Amino acid sequence: MIRAYIPRYRQVEGEAGRSHYVYLLEVCYVGRVHKLEKRYSAFHSLYKELRKLYPTAEFPPKRLRNTTAKVLEARRAGLEQWLHCALTLQPSPPALLAFLQVHNYQPPLPECEDSGYESSPEHQPVLVYPRDPYLPGHSARTSTSRTLPSTVTKGVLTALYDQNFRMPVSMEAAQRLRIWQGVMFVILWSAYGSTYLLRKPLGVVKADLQKALEVNTLGLGLLDAALLLPYAGVSLMLGSVGDHLGPRVTLGGGLVIASVATASISMCESYPSVLVLLAVSGASQALCWPASCTMLARWFSDAARNTVFGVFGTCCFVFGMAGTTLAVFLQGNYGWRVAFLPPSICVAVLGMLVLQFGRDPGEWSLIVPGRATAPVGTGSEVSLSILSVWRLSLVPEVSLAMFCVKSVRYALMFWLPLYLLLSLDYSQASAGLVSTAFEVGGTLGSALVGVVVDRWMGGRAILTSALAISASALSLLAFVMLAPWGPVFHVIFLVLAGAFNCGPDILLAGSVAADIGEQVGGATAVTGVINGMGSLGTVLEGPLVSLVAATLGWKAMMPLMVILSALGAFVTFRANVIHMRSLGWVKVPSTEVA
Repeated sequence: MIRAYIPRYRQVEGEAGRSHYVYLLEVCYVGRVHKLEKRYSAFHSLYKELRKLYPTAEFPPKRLRNTTAKVLEARRAGLEQWLHCALTLQPSPPALLAFLQVHNYQPPLPECEDSGYESSPEHQPVLVYPRDPYLPGHSARTSTSRTLPSTVTKGVLTALYDQNFRMPVSMEAAQRLRIWQGVMFVILWSAYGSTYLLRKPLGVVKADLQKALEVNTLGLGLLDAALLLPYAGVSLMLGSVGDHLGPRVTLGGGLVIASVATASISMCESYPSVLVLLAVSGASQALCWPASCTMLARWFSDAARNTVFGVFGTCCFVFGMAGTTLAVFLQGNYGWRVAFLPPSICVAVLGMLVLQFGRDPGEWSLIVPGRATAPVGTGSEVSLSILSVWRLSLVPEVSLAMFCVKSVRYALMFWLPLYLLLSLDYSQASAGLVSTAFEVGGTLGSALVGVVVDRWMGGRAILTSALAISASALSLLAFVMLAPWGPVFHVIFLVLAGAFNCGPDILLAGSVAADIGEQVGGATAVTGVINGMGSLGTVLEGPLVSLVAATLGWKAMMPLMVILSALGAFVTFRANVIHMRSLGWVKVPSTEVA
């Protein structure tokens, strides 16, 4: 009897740089297993040949709406089911045997009962077992002595089948995996969100710092640069260090170092020492986002990745608001020095939790179903320079999109109250209240964008980002053109702009960057470069807005935001076209469909 399975697929490079997918076939016959790799076109040719002579089962469609892991897995399962149906055809078609490379095939012998042979023995059994001797017992005595460790079982199966063999996931293992997924999500969500507890006190205590350290307004501006410039520089230049150290050490160690540096600010008596400690804190936090994304991606299936990253991105807004509230409370009741201490302690504790528990599923003997296998030759993380990362497909476009999106986001967060005050004649209190509409929209957009991508956009994160950034530009344009309509419409358009701006921020710097990086074994380096370009936008937005306001007036600020958003949408649409062409599902001839 012939048995055939399609356990997985992989992407390979073809001629002229075009890639396609091949499916691994495992064919079992007369106790032996041999492996083949076939393209979809080979299966389709076999199907056309068999249907001339046999009634065949339904064949998976040729065209794919996209090439996400969920769609490719559905095609793999469909091909495997069709192959199983083809193997039931009698007599076995020669074309099928040739396709499976089965030689010297012998049809199965008729059943013994057909010839009248009685299969029951004429004597009593010599030995009678009260239970199956080859299955582990359930008693306390036998369960520990007869059950092989899972590592031994997995090793034997790996030796017999393949190095990428995956053991079936039992109900107990699935429940254990779900528990650990929840634990890891909470730890990572809290760990990265806690970095905002370290950043927010600086904005709250600037007036106190100016008096205590006797610095001018320019010196206060340099405090922001001391924190943000090292953050952007390390993200851009040293992302490969995170791949070398691993995400657990990178995230946990970065949090601990940043917490120590931030706590030390409370003991500073000189302005230069504060600058140095802020630079150390910013540099230590630089790779925390890439490390968090890398670790999070390893714990969840490819099909759920966008949803998970969308919910994960809410930590930025939740901890941002919590950090501001905590800093205001501590500064008002205990003074500016105390405002740095409790947040630093919280971050240090979370860093230690990451160092202790932030491990890959395999280290906890867990398997995550639905995780695509790594490409051949990228079994381990590699060190990539910034130039190597920049040459990767999609990285320049996604990085520029992140620059535009984050420039708009931070410009509106920092300058919107002043714009409402000077350009639209709001009161100071009303301007501060209305400006929070953008952050409220950002929280909603971050939480919902992943669900939208996975449920309604077929996993097309780049296309969704392009459409969302376009909608953000249109919302800001409507805000400018309909400004005379009053505060209610201002709030509506700001909520929409925040939702459509912050949602793509999470996708591009999260799941999209992780997808690109995992293809080359440098997830932290790629995510670091993309996130670093976004951080560079947060550094440059201040001088850019100041220059435009000084030259053209405050009314020119919002048109500038529209232009930046439109540029971000344009490069994201370009990235989507490049992505589709590289996967071969835009205007691909039928002979090239894999």
